[in-house]
Formats: sequence, C-alpha cells, structure tokens
Amino acid sequence: MRLSVISLLALFIASSICFVLVVNLRPRIKMPYEVTILKGEAIEIASRFLRESNFREITREAEVYAIFQDNSTFIAFYYNYTLRLGYSFDIPLEELPVKYWLVKLISSAGEVVVGVDAYTGRIVYLSVWLSDSEYGRNLRWSEAYEKAVFFLEKLGYRNVSSWRLVLNETRVEENFTEHCMEWIKTSYRLETEGALEERVSMRIIGSTIIYYEHYVKVPRNFVTGFKEEYFSMLLLLIPALIVNLFLFVASIVLFAKNYKVLKPRLAVFGILTLIVITLMLALNILSVDEVVFEVPKEVPKQVFLAVKVLMLIFSAIFQGIFFFTESSTAYVLEDKVRTRWVVLGRLVEREQIDVKKSLSNVAVGYMIAFILFLISVSYFIVLEILVKPIYSSFAFFREILSSGNVIVSVFIISSLAAVFEEIVFRAFSINLFKKLFRRELLAVLVSSALWSLLHLNYPIIPRWIKVGQILIQGVILGYIYLTWGLETTIVSHYVFNILSLISVFKYLPVQSAAYFFVLLAIPGILVCLITLIHNKYLAKPPAPVVEDIALKTIQEYLEAARLLLAERLTGPAFTLASTAYLLLVSKVVGSKDILSLEESWKRLRTTDFYAVHSLSFDLVRALVLKYWGKPTTLCLSEDVKELINELKRLVNAYIKTVFSTKNFK
Repeated sequence: MRLSVISLLALFIASSICFVLVVNLRPRIKMPYEVTILKGEAIEIASRFLRESNFREITREAEVYAIFQDNSTFIAFYYNYTLRLGYSFDIPLEELPVKYWLVKLISSAGEVVVGVDAYTGRIVYLSVWLSDSEYGRNLRWSEAYEKAVFFLEKLGYRNVSSWRLVLNETRVEENFTEHCMEWIKTSYRLETEGALEERVSMRIIGSTIIYYEHYVKVPRNFVTGFKEEYFSMLLLLIPALIVNLFLFVASIVLFAKNYKVLKPRLAVFGILTLIVITLMLALNILSVDEVVFEVPKEVPKQVFLAVKVLMLIFSAIFQGIFFFTESSTAYVLEDKVRTRWVVLGRLVEREQIDVKKSLSNVAVGYMIAFILFLISVSYFIVLEILVKPIYSSFAFFREILSSGNVIVSVFIISSLAAVFEEIVFRAFSINLFKKLFRRELLAVLVSSALWSLLHLNYPIIPRWIKVGQILIQGVILGYIYLTWGLETTIVSHYVFNILSLISVFKYLPVQSAAYFFVLLAIPGILVCLITLIHNKYLAKPPAPVVEDIALKTIQEYLEAARLLLAERLTGPAFTLASTAYLLLVSKVVGSKDILSLEESWKRLRTTDFYAVHSLSFDLVRALVLKYWGKPTTLCLSEDVKELINELKRLVNAYIKTVFSTKNFK
C-alpha cells in the first residue's frame, strides 16, 4: 500500500520514457487557445481606433474594461468537423474572426464596445451607445452605403463591392433613420451539407455607425447540435452538486459530533479559512471587467455592482464554511496526524515543526508534480491520436486572460485548487470512506471517483477523457497522501497546475523565466517561512526529558496508547491511558503505590497542581469514568483520543511545574 522512494523513482523514469516516446509520435497537442494579442495591446488598439474614428470625446477620461471572448459555437463546430470527420480547412483558425477582445469604454459622452481580433489585431466588432442628440443627421440609403464601404476599407477590407449583400433594410424610429446591412464576405462549402459563411453586419443610425461585426456563421444543424451539447453540460452539474452536498452534510454531522475535541484547535482552521476566503475575493476583484460587461444599460452601474459584490461575498463565505468544517473534521478523522500533517498538524497543536521532514515532503511534492505532468501530457497525446477529442470553449481560461493581473490570477487559482481540493478529497474524503469501508484502497478509489465527477462538465468531448485523467491523478495523489502526507499532495497539486497552465498557453507571460521560477518556488518558500516563524514565536517549547522512572512510564504508556488507537484498538488504548491517569495522580499526590480511582481523586483535589489544572483533570476523570468497568469494545476512538491528548498536556504541565529550574536528561 505504501509507495517507497525506489518505486517513486521508477515511476518517474517510466513516465519520462513514456513522455519522450509519445512526444516523438505527436510533437504537440492541438489546443484552441494560442492568441498573439494580449489585454494591454487590445486596449491600445481599440483606443487608437476610436480616436481615429470621431469618438475622441469618449476616449477622454473614460473607464476602460476588457474581456477575452470567443465564438463558442464555431469552436465546437471547428474541432468537431475537422477532427472527428477528418476534414481539413484550407484556412487556419487564426485567419477567422472567432477569438477576440471586447474593450468597453464608458464616459459621460457615451458607451462604446470595440472587438479586437486576438490573432491579427483587426477591429472585428463595434457597438456604440450615445444620447439621441449625438447621432447626427439622417442619411439616405446611398449615403449610408458609401459610409459603410468607406468604414470597411479603412479597416483594411478589400473589394467590398464584390461581397454579396444579403440584408438591406431601412426603418424610421423616433425621427431617426436606421440602415441595416449584411454581407457574405466568404463562403466555405462543406463536404456534408451547408456552408461556413464569413459575414459582416452593420447598422447606421443618423450618420453614426452604431454597430459593426465581422463573424463566422455556422450551419443550422451544427448550431442545434452545439446547443444540445451545451444544455447537456448543465445537467452534468447535478453529480457535482450531489457530491458537494454529501460531503458538506457529512462534515457538518462529524463537526458537531467532535466539537468538544475541536474547540481548542479551531483557531488555525479559522485563519486558514480566512485566507481561502480572501483569495476567492481577490480573484473576483481581478475579474471585475467580466462583471462590468454584465451591467444592463437600464440599471445603474453602482447598484448592479453593489448587488454583485454582495453575492460574491456571500458565495465566498459559504464556500469558506464548507472548507472550515471539512478541514477541521479531516483533522479529527486522521489517525496519523503526526506523520500525515507534518506542518498543519503541528500548527494546530502548537508543537515544534520538524524542519527536515517538512522540507523533504515538499521536495517529494515537486517530484510527484512532474510525474503527474508527464503522465497527463502523455495521456492526452495518446488519446488525441486514438480518439481525436473535441476541445470546446474554456470559460475558465478566458477568465484568466481577462483578469487584471494574469500572474496573480494563475497563482490564486492554482493555490486555491490545490489547498481546497487536497483537504476535501484527500484529507477528508479518504479518511471518511476509510472509516466507512475499513479499507484504504477502496477509500482512495471512491474519493478519486467523486473528485472526477466534479470534472464531468469540463469542455472536452468525449467526457470520459477528462474524467479518466482526474481519476488517475486522484488515485496517485491518494497514495501520496497516505504515504507522505497532506503537505506533499498540496505542493504536488499546486506545481502541477502551474506546469499545466504555462505549458498549454504559450501567450501567458508566466513563461518568462523569472515569473516561472518564482511561482514554482512559492511552496518551498512558504513552508520555510511558516516553519521558522512558528518554531520561534508560536510553538510551545518541547517538554523537558526527565529521568524520573514514573514519568517516563506514563509517557511511554500514552505513546503506546496513541499507537494502539491508530490501529483502531480502542479498548487496549483506553486501558493504557486510564492506567497512565492513575500513575500520574499517584505521582502528583506523592504516593509510591497506585491508588484506587476514588482514593486518588479524593487526595488529588487537595493538591495545588489540581487547583491550577482542575478543568483538565475534571475532563480526564469524566472520560475515565465513562468507560471504567465496562466492556472496552464500547470505547469511542474520539473519547480515547481526547483522553490521551489531555493526559499528555497534564504530564507536560507537571514536568514544567516540578522541574522548572532544572532540565533533566
């Protein structure tokens, strides 16, 4: 069940060989997101276009927002038609206006949205909203047509007169004449039926062009198929909802059941939850441009944004509660906290962090990340050769491009996914199902299967491709958690996310060497800082080692009880812990013999040590009396665990009290 270092190295070597072989078979995976125009360039192109097109007033003191968009219907059609049906277009994707930036400028003079082609930088979209007095005089049809042709030629189009005019409409509304025109620029006849049409649409009100769009129209049957596929994706959210609901309810029940044990340890989980909520809100702040584009014209922007902010805060808090209950409950469920929660477990208990162990776990995490990356890339390359998957629209990556800072967004998304998913689907789920099924292997498989269900709506067709990749990764990470612990899986997940993003998207600026190494080094730097600060300022000093035979015996009994409890032997663990309690009381009252339960309690209450630690002694006595003289099979592991921990604290307190002036070796 446990992976050794030798097997880990063997897996790494095998993955590397597999990666080299498949890369030689297929140099690179075709991905539909390799634009050349980034956000800043798109804003500059749009602003320059407006200054040259009599919209100079709008560009002055305007609020500027930009988001990345694509023609999702066309992309689904393109990859379906070219890959699944084995047909290749003569024109590459980069020459079609299907991926673009939408740049919105808002000022007192009006509102304008400009679309900038993400490959060529050409203007492919324009939408203008002005006050009624700003549209100018009404034009006759011939004047409007000449204005439209001049506008298109200025944008770089040639032979506009040779295009086929398929829409020619004029209407008068509220004293303004509106001319609507639409041309078919190019028509690509398809081998099956219909044609792929490159169209240009335009609307002119008064003497102002208020709308222009250059787009690709997909045949109706493909649009219908895409809509059916899109709505089926919404149904696939149901399994994810069921999984999350099940885990949330289970965590709430277990949290309430173990609240007494968790209460003194909740501070660390509260701080961790606040960090997670802060990162979620920061990610939403970076995506403010997306929100601005959703504002309806008839609704005041401030009101809409205020409502949106409240909704985002509520969502972040709800997810924070979900994370808080599951992370804290995972700590209670874990039988081997000291070996599997090397850093976080010590933070919770305020114990010294083992520097060597924590850094070695981080190093293993980096190696696991590279293994996962090699396996994942090899998996997709092989399936592209055999299955030819369809890559639909990735809204997730559009959000990254549209964010205010791509580097920060990549970091937040990678770290949030790593921390959230590893605690929920490794630390919590594996231990939950291990309690239910009594088998680690089955627990890992079920947890990985539930994790993969959350990725059913991932826009890769067939769906099982992404589910299969996540299932494989989940099983590997599950074994890594059982072998090396939580911190190792978090580091692995984070580094894998960074490697995936910077390898798939060549236009992301994180591929510069400096950003790349900084992002990759963050886990190691954080672990070092947390370890140093915690050990120096926050951790309790280690208990002194004493020569006293009675105290050594008590410590050995408690450690043996902890090991028995880890093996689910709650009865023997309780017997050892209760014996340690009697030994401790006898030591405190100064008796050379082990006293009876009642006699020890009577004499203990007269001591100064009891007066200082009465609450702890009362809790220990209550736990001992709960099962004293009863069948040990009735002992609950949570009660025995709490008994052991309280006795350890009392032993350490007694050592500090008695040997405060001398450290015995």
